[in-house]
Amino acid sequence: MKSKYFLRPAIGFLMFLLLGTASILANQNANTSAVSYYSGNWEAAKDEARRTGKSIFVKLWADWCVNCKVMDEHVFTDPQVSEFYNENFINYSLNYDSDEGEVFARTHGVQFLPDFFFFDSKANLVLRATDSKSTTQMLDLGYKAVGSKGSPLYNAIEAKGTTYTKKESSPKVYHSSTTNHVGTYRENLNIYEAGYDKKAFLRNFAVQSKQMGKDFEGIAKRYVKKAKWTREDWNSPENQQFLFEFVDAPEAKPMKLVLKNKEALKENYGRYNVEARFKHGIRNYVLDASMRKDKKVLKRSLRLIGKANLLKSGEFKHEARLSFYENAHDWKKYASEINHYTKSFEGLDPVKLNIAAWNIYNNSSKKRLIRKAIKWCKTSMAISPQYYNHETYAHLLHKLGKDKKAKSAVLRALVMANREGKVNTRAEQLAQDIDAKN
Repeated sequence: MKSKYFLRPAIGFLMFLLLGTASILANQNANTSAVSYYSGNWEAAKDEARRTGKSIFVKLWADWCVNCKVMDEHVFTDPQVSEFYNENFINYSLNYDSDEGEVFARTHGVQFLPDFFFFDSKANLVLRATDSKSTTQMLDLGYKAVGSKGSPLYNAIEAKGTTYTKKESSPKVYHSSTTNHVGTYRENLNIYEAGYDKKAFLRNFAVQSKQMGKDFEGIAKRYVKKAKWTREDWNSPENQQFLFEFVDAPEAKPMKLVLKNKEALKENYGRYNVEARFKHGIRNYVLDASMRKDKKVLKRSLRLIGKANLLKSGEFKHEARLSFYENAHDWKKYASEINHYTKSFEGLDPVKLNIAAWNIYNNSSKKRLIRKAIKWCKTSMAISPQYYNHETYAHLLHKLGKDKKAKSAVLRALVMANREGKVNTRAEQLAQDIDAKN
């Protein structure tokens, strides 16, 4: 019995030593096999860079970003990557969904995650890359950002751009000494226009082009065609993210693949996020088409909306049509669409009706359309009587030559604005115009 109780503290002490040693080893391993991130805020990180003379590496990520998690598990834990980045950079990890992350994302026009930024010690941006990267690619980016000549890929593109040799079988196709490229947009554009079509390059260049606001749809389409994804390829989070991000290219094959596999995307990104990305793409598509007055694109967009099986797809179709007619200055169709809205939808928006009425006032002199706009104003005032819809109503009446009614409406608008402590100079000018006319 005595020996039993004697052994308990000894065993406890040994366990303490073992656990303590394991903890120390774990901490050592964590310090040496993973990128270490600065613990202060962004401003403090910049101060630290100025103090130490080190460059800054910023990783922008989010909990919902699949590729961010993959890279954290397999790339930023690589000993070569962590050693190089810990030695050469003030590493800063920034959550896209944090307040600081949102400000940073707006400042730098972030559209994709993960997004990587490389700054010099004075916080000047010197290099940027986005989308999933391999350990080799992250090392190459790091080498290039700090101006090191230790990377073969850096050496290939830094001074004169990548060296290419023509393939004899086709004068338009070029081969490179590297598979992946981290060059500037201009360098990559030259490569692309030369006919270089390796999958990794096309994917990276599509992302880079979109990030920089350049034409990217043809590149994305070319990449998807080159990739020849099978149904099994949809198990790849990386491929799903590419399609999710490029869903705003309705003419490209990614849109068709998204519609075909939307349920898989919804599981990973949520229905709201997938539909929001889809709608964003359709809005841009319709807006661009409206500038050219291309009604075929509008019809194609409406068909895509139908195939997407969106929540409240009828309302979004209405929104697409209304946007097209407004920007194409087709005020007859615009008015018809607003009439459809008043008859087909519940919970009418008084502000939307007032804006529509004002658009007709500003852009049409046809009495038939002005009378329709007056009806919208009356509906808006019935839902929520405000100085702004009374003022619009007054302007429309004045345009029809009904100055007595217009004078009464504009005076009501002025009284209502005065009660709210607001100055309505537009209504005051209209009142003066009516008095001068009469």
